[in-house]
This record gives sequence, structure tokens and C-alpha cells, in this order.
Amino acid sequence: MEDIKFKLRQTLTFIGLMLGMLVLMMLLSLLLPSGSELSAGYMKLMQMLQTIMLFIVPALLWSKFYTNTYFSGLWLNRRLKSGDAIIVVLLMLVGVPVINMLGWLNSQITLPAFMADIEEWMQQLEQKAQEMTFMLLSGTRVSDLLVNLFVIALLPAIGEEMTFRGVLMHICINRNPQTGKPANPHIAIWVCAIIFSFIHFQFYGFIPRMLVGALFGYLLWYSGSLWLPIVAHFTNNATVVLTTYIYQLSTGKPLEEMQDFGTEHTWWVGLICLVVSFSGFYLLLRPKK
Repeated sequence: MEDIKFKLRQTLTFIGLMLGMLVLMMLLSLLLPSGSELSAGYMKLMQMLQTIMLFIVPALLWSKFYTNTYFSGLWLNRRLKSGDAIIVVLLMLVGVPVINMLGWLNSQITLPAFMADIEEWMQQLEQKAQEMTFMLLSGTRVSDLLVNLFVIALLPAIGEEMTFRGVLMHICINRNPQTGKPANPHIAIWVCAIIFSFIHFQFYGFIPRMLVGALFGYLLWYSGSLWLPIVAHFTNNATVVLTTYIYQLSTGKPLEEMQDFGTEHTWWVGLICLVVSFSGFYLLLRPKK
């Protein structure tokens, strides 16, 4: 019971920090010029502020409060092995068609007739999220690419991993003060993966995002360093940024017409990549003697 109270207190502290930063971010947004809400620049600025103030800053403050250090409480103090990083980058690149295939299969799920209103709401959320994503990724200048790599790929990879793997997994796995035994890491990994996917409010991509989140959790548990899932997360995001940039630059067509490998007509690519990437991650993550 004491363990549950302690975990609840840690969780409420982190939520309180996030709410405080949310209020501060809303106040800062009032300083921006009126009428700029529909511009891509405004959206990228708000995306950057959101990542820094809702994920990075609260995670650092939480770590300092409960572990008396900004980095070790988030598993950021352990060095990353270059060999592991290279393997993870390659496997994440191979896994892109797998994510596309799972996302396409997820989008084919339909709810029963009595849940039609909920399904319509989910579709509206998905449409708005897609429109926002296309706005953020639009642009064919080199400066657009560099800004997108920073705002859409790098910052979210750091901030989301600090929150969902650094803080939440620390809370879930934290040792029981009565028994002295850590919680089951598999439960912690999957609970954090479910929360990670749900918090995006894109239900037609819930399954692939949950599986990717679980993968990030296992990378943290395998390496003991948050930098490895950050590398994997950045690779996944950066691949989207780079492919959409190359598509716009080479075709001049809108992003709505872009077809991803592994979806409806190229599902077999996703299936092949699934076997390759699963085998690679299994060999990387399997317990060593």
C-alpha cells in the first residue's frame, strides 16, 4: 500500500509540473502576434514550446526533486554504445514499412454500429491530426528541412522519451520499499507504451504507436540508457521528415497524394521488413549469458 501511495505521489507531482508549464506556455502564446495561428511557422513554434515546456522541463524538474539529480533519474547518465546505436538506426529504417503496414491495418478497423458517434469523433481527430502534420512537413527549402528535423524529429524524440520512458518507467519500476524488489519490467514497458500511444489521440495509429513505444521501452531496459530509445525515436521521426521532403522536392505533388511502402498495394514489403526487423531486434534484445 505504501508503494502505491509513493507511486501515486510521484505521478501527481509530475502531472502538476506539466499543468504548471501548460499555464506558462498559454501565457507565452498571448505574446505572439494575433492572426498567426494558421501559419506553419506558428504551428512549429508552438510544437517546439510544447515539447520543451510540457515534456523536457517537467521531466528534468521531477528527476531533480525525487532523485536529486537532473539526469541519472531519467537514465541519461549512462553512455550510449556506438555499435548498438548503429544497429538500432538500421533496424528502425528497415522497420518503416512495418509501421506503415500496421498503421494501414489499424485504419481498417471499424466499430459496431452503436458506436458510430465515437467512430466519427475518432475520424475527425485523425483528419485534424493529418492536416496539422501535412502543414508542419510542408516546404521544399533546405531551411524547412533543418527546422523540421529539429522541431519534429529531434525535440520530440528527446522530450517524449524523457517523459514516457524516463519518468513513467522510473515510477513503474521503482523498487517497492517493503520488499526491496523492482516491479515487473514487462508490465512497466507495456503500460508506458499504451499511455504513450493513447496520449497522441490518433486512434487509427494506436496499435503501431503502442508497439513502437514498447520497443523503445525494451531498448531502455536492454541498455540501461535512455539515449538508445532516443536514437530509435529520432530515426523514426527523421525518416518521415526526410521522405516527405524528398517527395515534395522530386514530384512537386501535395503530401496527400504520397503513398507509403507497406500499405495497401505494397503490404508484402511490410511483411518482409517485419521478419527482418523482428529478427534483428530479437537478437539485439535477447538476454546475454
